[in-house]
Amino acid sequence: MDAYDLEDYFQMLKHCGVPKAYRLWTTGPSAPITDPRIPLTRDEHNCNLGSLIDKHADAKVVDWLLVSGPVGRGKTTWVTAAFNDWAQKRLRRYKEGGPGHRNPPVWVSEAAMFANADRSSVKNYTGRSTYMHQLVGAPLLVVDDLAGSRKSPTEWQAGAIRHLVAERHANLRPTFMTTNLKTWDELEEHYGDHIVSRMIERTRGIVTLGGPDRRLRSGARSE
Repeated sequence: MDAYDLEDYFQMLKHCGVPKAYRLWTTGPSAPITDPRIPLTRDEHNCNLGSLIDKHADAKVVDWLLVSGPVGRGKTTWVTAAFNDWAQKRLRRYKEGGPGHRNPPVWVSEAAMFANADRSSVKNYTGRSTYMHQLVGAPLLVVDDLAGSRKSPTEWQAGAIRHLVAERHANLRPTFMTTNLKTWDELEEHYGDHIVSRMIERTRGIVTLGGPDRRLRSGARSE
């Protein structure tokens, strides 16, 4: 990408909801930090996951991906890197003025998804359903930190998640998810079998990250 495309790229990622700290990540080769025009960098840890995401990001039909692991193992980094690469390849479609601008890919945490829906409901009585409809129809959706609050979902939240997963499952819309929960049983206890059975079929398994806490390791080096 040239400098003009890079500016459009970062604006598109902002529009899609990608947090600022993750907009520089890519699953591609490492880029020199000295050149600010080139997106940074592939994480050299958890490279098996990197290869898997490379495969998903390059596929003509991107499938579902569920990444699990304890805090600090790189789940959000890798899944967002795959999201960024997917969006970069479709930059001209989803940047402002492009044919897909009004229906961009979406990055959202589960907590933010529910908060955004609640805020939308204040505007008008259909606001909540309108917001969730955007997520249902997004060409690619990242839901970060599933069950992050560890609280049981409310009746409305459970219904919203059930509808979101069922519709994206039925319409083969690619969906990337992260969670600290380790097993399908834990996910089923939290969300119910209606949701988890569809996750199992689309993802064909949980990708689990191990290793040390990357944040703590980084902090130790800086001391």
